[in-house]
Amino acid sequence: MIECLSESCLRSQFSIRLNCLAKYTHSSNDDSSMIYSRLTPAVLIPFQIIMLLIPCTFFAQMSYADDSELANSVNFTQDIRPLLSNTCFKCHGPDEHTRFADLRLDTPEGATADLGGYRAIVAGDPDSSEAMQRILSNDPELMMPPPDSGRELSRQQKEQFAKWISSGANYEQHWSFKPIKSPPVPTSEEADGNPTHPIDAFIRRRLESLQLTPSQEADSSTLIRRVSLDLIGLPPTAEEAKNYLSSESPDKYMELVDRLLASPHYGEKWGRHWLDQ
Repeated sequence: MIECLSESCLRSQFSIRLNCLAKYTHSSNDDSSMIYSRLTPAVLIPFQIIMLLIPCTFFAQMSYADDSELANSVNFTQDIRPLLSNTCFKCHGPDEHTRFADLRLDTPEGATADLGGYRAIVAGDPDSSEAMQRILSNDPELMMPPPDSGRELSRQQKEQFAKWISSGANYEQHWSFKPIKSPPVPTSEEADGNPTHPIDAFIRRRLESLQLTPSQEADSSTLIRRVSLDLIGLPPTAEEAKNYLSSESPDKYMELVDRLLASPHYGEKWGRHWLDQ
């Protein structure tokens, strides 16, 4: 669409300039206008070709640059794992009943195993990787995915796969299998004290990176209304608000949160999100 609009704009500008030239020559004398009218076809065709080639060349270069940038930023989780899952795991995945050629591509051990003189993936060497050779093959008997699967890889996907192998064919572990561990809590460089909760420390670090100042803590009447609506979907009653505002306990906010979490209304509100699926 952009290319077509660019060509249209260029051709329109060229036509406007020719019209201006025509008016100028007509105002001069009849001889010059006759010359102009005779030369117009000869002049117009080459210029039209040039005008059409300029945007084509520009957008071709831009498209190539974009593809190159994508190929140079390959992420296993975002780019390679979905590619393997959609095109390879059905025949070369964890299910031994549907597996072909005794090849597994869902694990690094299976993908790099010796299969009798060749390996599906040779880390760092796409040219020696049988999988890469099959992907690039034009032979219907050898090419992967098979032609009848209807899942042919795009040029960009092939480039990403080759780039991934060249960079070491690293298999990143799925997040669900990684051990749970707490990240280090960032410390704030501000002099107004430490955040009251570790989550606030992460928010503070992000605000500092954006050179933003944290908002002031909300007053008690605002806090009880916000947390009540967030957790149980109902505003606090007048009596609940009165008791909260009159409380002098330093832990009254956390006590309020615990009470709301123990309320049946909490289950009703958040269970509805699952029941509506």
